[in-house]
Amino acid sequence: MVLLDDRCTFDVLHGVEALGLCAAGRAAESVRHAVRTGPSGHGGQLAGGHAGGYGQLFEAVLQLRGDAGARQIPNARVAVVSSSDPTGSAAAIVMGAERAEGGSVR
Repeated sequence: MVLLDDRCTFDVLHGVEALGLCAAGRAAESVRHAVRTGPSGHGGQLAGGHAGGYGQLFEAVLQLRGDAGARQIPNARVAVVSSSDPTGSAAAIVMGAERAEGGSVR
């Protein structure tokens, strides 16, 4: 699962290419075919009032725990969260979860 900085279209397209999820110049095509409910299943940073990416982190934790309700991505085990600000600073975090027998997250 990838939760990209999605405040504007360019941020999404740039993030897809910068993370190496597609070849340079192919981001628009890749996003068009891969996105289920938007760049982030919870509505992204636009829906969450930006909050510096904290909403993205919270959503990733919910997904990895299996606690995202109707937004749940089945068998989510790895999440990449990216965020940036108007000055050009950017960060990305990779998180993972192991599932114990019975499906609980360790």
